[in-house]
Amino acid sequence: MLIKLPQKLQWIPDEGQKLLLNTALFENNKGVSSWNSLSESLSLETSDLATQRLFPLIYENLRKQNVDNATTQKLKIFHRKTFFENQKLIAKTEETLKILSQANIQTIVLKGLALSKLYYRSEALRPMSDIDLLIKKEDFSNAKEVLNKNGWEVTEENLPLHIEIAPSCQFIYQHDNSELDLHWQIMRDCQYANKTDYLWKEAVPIRIGTQKSFTLSPTHQFFHICWHGARYNDVPPIRWIADAVFILRQDENKIDWDSFLKLAELHKVSIPLYIALEYLKENYFSSIPSEAIEKLKNIPTTKFQQRVQSFHMTKTTEWTFRRILKELVFQYQGLSNSTDLKPKYLAYLKYLQYHLGVKSYWQIPSKFMIQAFQHFILKQQKTS
Repeated sequence: MLIKLPQKLQWIPDEGQKLLLNTALFENNKGVSSWNSLSESLSLETSDLATQRLFPLIYENLRKQNVDNATTQKLKIFHRKTFFENQKLIAKTEETLKILSQANIQTIVLKGLALSKLYYRSEALRPMSDIDLLIKKEDFSNAKEVLNKNGWEVTEENLPLHIEIAPSCQFIYQHDNSELDLHWQIMRDCQYANKTDYLWKEAVPIRIGTQKSFTLSPTHQFFHICWHGARYNDVPPIRWIADAVFILRQDENKIDWDSFLKLAELHKVSIPLYIALEYLKENYFSSIPSEAIEKLKNIPTTKFQQRVQSFHMTKTTEWTFRRILKELVFQYQGLSNSTDLKPKYLAYLKYLQYHLGVKSYWQIPSKFMIQAFQHFILKQQKTS
C-alpha cells in the first residue's frame, strides 16, 4: 500500500495539541512537564473547541498530580461545567431510551455517553453535545412516530430521500433544543457502510440510569473511534486519541485484531486506520501489536481506493466545481455497495438529487449547469 497524502492531516495533533494530549494522558513527569511548556502560552478563554474539549481531562490529570494554581482553578470550571451539562444529557438519554424500549425498539448507545460510562468512568471528563443512538433501519418509522409523540421533531425536509441516502437522522427536542442523532449505520463514505449485523451480534450491555441498552463491543468501539477520528472535520477531532487510549487501557486484551483487520478490509478504510494505529503506537500506546499495523499496511488497495480514502482524510481548502464532481464520484464508489436499492445506479441518482437539493431526477442536469456557470463567473471575477 503506497500512501500519498497531499497535506498535513488535520486530525494528527500539531506540537501544541500534542502537549495538551500529553498533559491529559500521561500520569507522570511527562504530563506535568508538557503542561509547564504549554500553560504560559495557553489562553483558556480564547482556545478553540478542539482544545477546550480536553480541558476537563487535563484538569483531572493535573489534580491527581497535585498541580494547583490559578490556571488549574480555571480548568476546574470547565470540569464542573462538563459534569452538569452531561448530567442533563444523560437524563435526556435515559428518557429517550425508555420511550424507544416501550415501543420494542432495540438501541445501541454510541460515542460520548458509552465512552464516559465504560472507559472514562466519570461524567465530568468527556464533553458531549448530543445523544447518539443506533437502531435497526426497519425500526426507524416506528421510532420516529413515538419520538414525535414525545416532543422530538425531525430536522430533515425530504425525509424519505434522506433515509435512503444518509446514515442517520437528527431530531430536536422542542422544549429545550436537545439534539438526538438516530443512526441506522455508523459508517459512511466507505464500502458496505450498510453492513451492521456484526455490531448487533457482538453488542454488550450498558445501563443508562434505570434503562438497559447495548453499546459496541471493545473491538468495534475501538474501530469506530479510530475510523471516525481519522477524518477531516471543521473542529480538529484530536480527542479521538484520548478516546482510543482510554479504551486500550481498559480493554486492550479484548481487542480482536483479526476482526479489526477484516473490518478495515471490508469497509476499505485501511489507510486511515494504518496511520491512526501507527501514531497511537509511536506516541501513546506502544503495546499495540506491530503485526496488526503491518497487516493493515499490506491490505491491497487500488489507486482509486487510495484516492478515495485520502480524500476523506484531508481538508477541503475550497469547494470548487471540480472538487464537488470528485466527491460525487467518490460517493458513488461507496453507495454502489452500501445500499439495498435496485438497480444500483438508482442510489447514485438519489444521492445526486439529495446532494443538489432538487425535487426530481430531471432537474439534476440543469442544476449542474447552473453550478458550473456560477463557478465560471466566480473564477472570472477572481482573475479580473
